[in-house]
Amino acid sequence: MTKLFQNIDTFESLTIAAPVKRDSSLTAKIHFEPIQFGEIENPICVVEEVIRKHKARAMRLSMDKIATVWIERLEQEVKHAMVEESAEWFGKRFTMGTIDRMHCSSLVNDEIIVRCTKDMTSFKYNHDDGTLKRVELQEIKEGDLVVPILLLEGLFIGPKHFTPSFTISNILSVGKIESDTAHPFSEVGRTEEIIDPFSFYTRGETDSNGSFDTHIFQTD
Repeated sequence: MTKLFQNIDTFESLTIAAPVKRDSSLTAKIHFEPIQFGEIENPICVVEEVIRKHKARAMRLSMDKIATVWIERLEQEVKHAMVEESAEWFGKRFTMGTIDRMHCSSLVNDEIIVRCTKDMTSFKYNHDDGTLKRVELQEIKEGDLVVPILLLEGLFIGPKHFTPSFTISNILSVGKIESDTAHPFSEVGRTEEIIDPFSFYTRGETDSNGSFDTHIFQTD
């Protein structure tokens, strides 16, 4: 399998549709090609958690530095596009500083949460004969080394933040991390991150120093 995402050096084809109001927030569809992260011979993602909420499912994936840097570049392109479109979308032009302040990256500690599409397909690779076997999603477990295909579906734009939303349409399990081995993407000498202790509380009016306070969010 070819690493598709490494061949995408520019983001010229990325387009963001005008936001549509959803309750107190906005959603903006993004048009961009699906991205394959890794290959059979070099998987760069690990399933850290399978998340179930009612009938919906999502996965928390850890990624190596090559993938996370690429996603950061993609998010930077999205932010530039929002600056350019802000006057039309929100009734006033926002600076990059404002957009940066409102941006919540889809990456947290080199991990990303991706929602599984309803028609998502799952496969497992047999190293003995080189064949792929289609399996049920339930057979993809925590600790699996995987090659996922992700799609940047769009933006969620809330009153005080915005964040990109990724979905996963296909996933291939190519092996499993042994419980007694180190995480393949861990960094030697990595220290514990100093985090905001208030992040453990319910997010509310104190979760941001700024706001997308535009006419779009005003209520009658």
